[in-house]
Amino acid sequence: MEPVKLITFYQLLEDGYTTAQLASAVERHGVYGWDRYGRYGAFKKTSAGTQQALDVLAQFYAASLRDQSGLTGSPYDALFAVSQSDSHPLDLFGWPADEIPTIDRTEVYAKAPRAIREEYRPQTLLRIIGGLLALITKPRANGSKTQAQVINFLVGHYGTHHGISISNLEKVFPDANACLKE
Repeated sequence: MEPVKLITFYQLLEDGYTTAQLASAVERHGVYGWDRYGRYGAFKKTSAGTQQALDVLAQFYAASLRDQSGLTGSPYDALFAVSQSDSHPLDLFGWPADEIPTIDRTEVYAKAPRAIREEYRPQTLLRIIGGLLALITKPRANGSKTQAQVINFLVGHYGTHHGISISNLEKVFPDANACLKE
C-alpha cells in the first residue's frame, strides 16, 4: 500500500494558520487521518474521527496558552508528551494536497479572556516588592541601600514607565513592607 501523503495540522500551523481556522475548516469540511485505533480514512463532519481531530486542536490550543504564560516548553512538545502514539498528534490529521479545503486566513477570532491568577493579584505583588526591598536594603559588608536610594534608582532608570514615580513608589513601598508583616 502506498503511504498516505497528508498536509497535516502540524504543517498548516507551521505555515501560519491558527487552531481556530483549522477547527473551523474541520467543522465545515471534515478531515482525513488516523482514528484512535490506527484506521486511516476520511472523516465526515459529525464522525468520531472528526471529534478526535478537534480534540487534538483543542489540546494544542490549551498547550499554546500555557506556553504564552511561561508555564511550559513548546506547545508542540507538550502535546507530544501526552500523546499515546509514536506519531505527533498534529501529524495524524489533515487533508491530501489535492483536497485541502479553502481555509479562510482572514477569519479572526477574539482572544479568549484570561483569568487573573493568584500570582498577579495586588497583595502578591506587594509581597514580592516587599521581599525585594528587604533583600536590597539588607545590611552588607559593602554597604546597603536605603529605600529612598532604591526609589531614586528606579525613577532615574525607569521613570518614563507608567507607575514609576517618586510619589507612587513612596506609597507602594510602605504597603509592601506592611504586607510582609501580615
